[in-house]
Amino acid sequence: VLPFPLNLPDTVRVAALLATPGSTPEAATRLLALTAGNDLLLLDARGRLFPGWQPKRLDFPLAGLPALLGVGGRDVVVVPLQNGYVYAYDQRGGLLPGFPLSVGARLAGGASVQAGSTLGRTRLTVVNQHGELVTFTLGGDVLSRRRVATWSRTATFRLVPATGDGHGFGITREDGGRYDFYLPSRVAPLVSRGFVTSGPKPTQLFDFGPGGRLVAVNEPGPGLVYLFDAQGRLLGGKPMASTGAGVGLTYSAVTGTYQLVRLVGRELRRAELRL
Repeated sequence: VLPFPLNLPDTVRVAALLATPGSTPEAATRLLALTAGNDLLLLDARGRLFPGWQPKRLDFPLAGLPALLGVGGRDVVVVPLQNGYVYAYDQRGGLLPGFPLSVGARLAGGASVQAGSTLGRTRLTVVNQHGELVTFTLGGDVLSRRRVATWSRTATFRLVPATGDGHGFGITREDGGRYDFYLPSRVAPLVSRGFVTSGPKPTQLFDFGPGGRLVAVNEPGPGLVYLFDAQGRLLGGKPMASTGAGVGLTYSAVTGTYQLVRLVGRELRRAELRL
């Protein structure tokens, strides 16, 4: 697809790439590149850098992936940092009024976005390391705070945005080998499990509408992925081999089946799952 492939400078090592349609019908697609050196570059679909993004050096490590948004004809880049501050930049690389915004404690995850027609109507939600869900607008106003679960100094909370047809999110709580996955509409965890390994468990929430929700919990140490249905039951009663950073999933409501793609070593494996 023209004008791809894009050529970036030899010194740039891209760690992640986000894309969004232009903020107006006349505007081209925007690309946000996150480099291995914790820098951000904002480009158009021809690979041209926007002024003010050459590149933008972040003073603190990212807590999760940035968000690239088009709001009311404006391009906005939202950046959550591990020090508990959220930055929001415009197309020229300047900070939006009200930012950086403190969420009251450190962060270890991304943000869930509820798009709106204006900055004040666009809402974002994060979970801080005190176990609080914090919702704020791109106008810099904090709308609400509420505690999801009990916290401790050794527990880590992460927000997991849903992929698929849904626009919700989940929250993970990890404390050593103890793992819990919460949905904001439930008090009790959907998944609660003890693991032998204590490292982070990258989690994906796939939401394809009623009856089509799956949670994938990756355990990098032994190279396994656990798939849980909407009732928190482990599919197949045991995990599957998976050595990639995550899995791919699609869902057919007509047949009630999932198509799962996972990486095992250098092999890409595909399987059909039925609940």
